[in-house]
Amino acid sequence: MDELAEIAPAAGMVEDFLTAEQVAIREMARDVAENLVKPLAAQIDEDDAFPRELIEEFGRLGLIQLAVPEEFGGAGGRVTEMCLVREEISRVSASAAWLAGNNTAGGVMPLLLGSTEEMRRRYLPELATGKHLTCIAMSESDAGSDVSAIRTTAVRDGDHYVVNGTKTFISSGPVASFGTVLAKTGPVSAGKDAISSFFFDASWKGISVGKKDRKLGMRGTPTGEIRFEDVRIPASHILGGGEGRGFALAMKVLNRNRPTVGAFGCGIARGAADYALAYTKERRAFGRAVYDFQATRFAFADMYMQIEAARSLLYRTAYRLDSDPDAPETECLSAMAKCFASEMCMRVAISAMEQLGGHGYMVDHPLERMMRDAKALHFLEGTNQIARIVMMRDK
Repeated sequence: MDELAEIAPAAGMVEDFLTAEQVAIREMARDVAENLVKPLAAQIDEDDAFPRELIEEFGRLGLIQLAVPEEFGGAGGRVTEMCLVREEISRVSASAAWLAGNNTAGGVMPLLLGSTEEMRRRYLPELATGKHLTCIAMSESDAGSDVSAIRTTAVRDGDHYVVNGTKTFISSGPVASFGTVLAKTGPVSAGKDAISSFFFDASWKGISVGKKDRKLGMRGTPTGEIRFEDVRIPASHILGGGEGRGFALAMKVLNRNRPTVGAFGCGIARGAADYALAYTKERRAFGRAVYDFQATRFAFADMYMQIEAARSLLYRTAYRLDSDPDAPETECLSAMAKCFASEMCMRVAISAMEQLGGHGYMVDHPLERMMRDAKALHFLEGTNQIARIVMMRDK
């Protein structure tokens, strides 16, 4: 990847601080969105499944494995590139955008931040092929926001850990080839200090897929249970440097991935506003285009004002994470970017739908799908309530 731009982005147009390579990546993602994804967007939502050829094409283009470092055969994409790609593709399908950088949170980041050089050289080139999806198995039926309440256990047995438990609401869980699982290696009373993280191969004996979830939005993105029954994970696959360091590693991964949820939000909002804008310029009422009414123009002014504000915060955050990921303010900025953009997205999606009147509520138009997809962002990478706790933790 090119060197970071010398000047940190200020509020304003995102394009002002992108490098030439970042612009090229964004243009490639825009072309993929318009020519490959857009014709399939409604079908993905209706069927609640991805066409296999779409996954293969994303892998061929290097999008699934976007964050794998160049030395291991990947594109070396950082947070900014991840956000650019997910934002562009989300304009037409947030579900398809989920494929871009899919193996980051469950594979690439845990390996880069918490594994040995041997582990990285073993698994990262495999992830760089773009043939594998990954997951991070954290949530359980009684442990969502309160990660310290997980009941999955990992008991040391010689050179292995024996893992037992069931994980729920796991994005990519039903189709993942590899993943990261959080489990208790110490007493329950120790809370988060007893949590350890392990990298696993989903083909290992004892790992199975349980119930697949049916969701309001983000259809086509497989979500469901993963069951671990006496799964023997090599001790060498523990992440973060040893027992009890899994929670800290997971928070580092979430900190770097939360802004990409904000990118979903900016993309959905742009797609919804642009679609409604074009419609109101064509639709006529009372002898003139709906867009020509002052109330309509005010509504669009509010939409685009909110979108630009969210994008400015998003890419300021992405830049900061790319230049100094461990800086104290990055955790707060990451939570802000995710929370602000996701809530902005819901407001814009609803407003855009209303500009079409009753037509906006019909499945003949993409706005009802965009509104359903927008709501999912309030829960991804932690709820927006948790994001607010993170923002105010050190104030």
